[in-house]
Amino acid sequence: MKYKWTSHPVIENQVRTILLMLFLILIFVGVYFLYGFWWFLISFVFILSSLSSYFMKTEYTISENGVEVRSFLSHLKKDWQYYRSFYEDKNGIFLSPFLKHSRLENFRGLYLRFGLGDRDKIRTIIKEYVKTDLRESKEKQK
Repeated sequence: MKYKWTSHPVIENQVRTILLMLFLILIFVGVYFLYGFWWFLISFVFILSSLSSYFMKTEYTISENGVEVRSFLSHLKKDWQYYRSFYEDKNGIFLSPFLKHSRLENFRGLYLRFGLGDRDKIRTIIKEYVKTDLRESKEKQK
């Protein structure tokens, strides 16, 4: 079974996008008038590159072979054997290579944004291939 969906936060959250654009314009105008053109250009490049995952579309594909993520400047493909646990929040599912929570998760794991995809279908497919749900195991320990 193969399922493909996209996440494009700039389109999905229009109110947040308008507020972000107003804030960025304010920042860029302030930097330009306080520090000059070159600092404006440097801040423009750094801020927009750090927000690229918000402004650019990301395509996700999950299948029996693994997970594939395509975005503006990157392409990542991982087999299901790499991921040993997962947990879900309101915006997506985080796949972790560890059985328990670890400080290295943020560097080695993969976050799949739900975006316009079918949450239930994504959750079902991931539960089929990654057996340990860290939210459920944490609740059982209490």
